[in-house]
Amino acid sequence: SPLFLLQATLNFFNLAIAQTSSSGTQQVYSCRNLGDLGSESLRQQRNSLLDSLTSQLGERYTGYIHTRSTKNKSGEQVHAIVLCPPGIEAEDCGRCVKKTIPYLLQNCRNQKDGVGWTTLSNYINCMVRYADSDVEAKYEFWGSGTFSSLDASAPPADLSPAVLKLGKELAGKIGSDASQKYASGKTIYGSDKRNIYMASQCTPDLSAENCQLCLNRVASALENLTKLGKVRGTALSINCYTRYDHDP
Repeated sequence: SPLFLLQATLNFFNLAIAQTSSSGTQQVYSCRNLGDLGSESLRQQRNSLLDSLTSQLGERYTGYIHTRSTKNKSGEQVHAIVLCPPGIEAEDCGRCVKKTIPYLLQNCRNQKDGVGWTTLSNYINCMVRYADSDVEAKYEFWGSGTFSSLDASAPPADLSPAVLKLGKELAGKIGSDASQKYASGKTIYGSDKRNIYMASQCTPDLSAENCQLCLNRVASALENLTKLGKVRGTALSINCYTRYDHDP
């Protein structure tokens, strides 16, 4: 697959820094600017909790984990979230998570809240997030980023409306899926009848309303990529993402 041009997205709170490796793996992280973890005990809790994540991707794998550490003597606790597409194998999700954890810890060493995203291939991607407070079922938009291809040969006038239309259709499907909050689909666009494939996902803890809000936000970033004619693009946040591609 072609190398990706990784684009940093500046949002209201901070800058999500995107990077690529020689193997083609794409990664982006964001650290929330709320200060540092309050104690060494809390940092150790975070590190141990993140190390335990792959062991929780077992027989009941759904692509989503929300877990928490045991409270220390001061009542402090760390929460962690994993999000992978529900259609991939637990082993592949685990490989992605293992790749993300050291990257996240390297870049968000002491912050109270941090998130990292990794894409290993068209199908295998994941998000790992930690926080010193309970973040489940909370819609927030402080961290975001985009991945896009170097290839910008898609006709923007045709691509943009096709991606936006398909994105709305998938958002409608996700709104009726109370369990996984994931949908994929394809459409044909342009005079040369090109196929475009898309997948969208929200963290399953979000309400249908907040999932819709999140997907609407990332749709704006995705539209910017289509206007550049990018043949492949992903727009993501801490609660959802949408990706499109000309290859299935």
